[in-house]
Amino acid sequence: MKYTLTLITIGITAWLLAACSVNAPMDYRQSPDRHAADYQTFTLKAIDHVKGTTPKAMGRVGQAIQYALEQKGLRYVDNDAQLLVEYAVGVKNTQKLNMQYYPTGQGMYTRHDVASATVAKLVININDVADKRSIWLSSGSSEITQQERTQEEINQVFVTIFENFK
Repeated sequence: MKYTLTLITIGITAWLLAACSVNAPMDYRQSPDRHAADYQTFTLKAIDHVKGTTPKAMGRVGQAIQYALEQKGLRYVDNDAQLLVEYAVGVKNTQKLNMQYYPTGQGMYTRHDVASATVAKLVININDVADKRSIWLSSGSSEITQQERTQEEINQVFVTIFENFK
């Protein structure tokens, strides 16, 4: 359990550091000796006691994670699951710096604008319950340009994310 909490802390730290870069690529880490095909059941646990999580986003992401893992052939159960999937997501309105370059006859002129941006940050940690260790970790951040997405659109994003859980 201590190892799992350490990995969660590392994952959340990576998640928070990703806030410095809008649209940072998702980072995936998988244990080389564990594969999705080795498991049949999973349960979900929202990491909602972390500062910066967004309740509405947490609910929608939880549904999307469940959908994506079921598409991989895993089955959701409340008790006695082989995998524990922990996740946290936060959505924050922030400022971003836009730079535009304009060629002039003698070089480049740059123009800087500060604009509003909405950034989502995500961390997912999949634990093998029997071995009490993390087998897959993903984290990243992205600017949200379309505020309202359907649950189906969100589900498809997570199907793509979990293609990296092999």
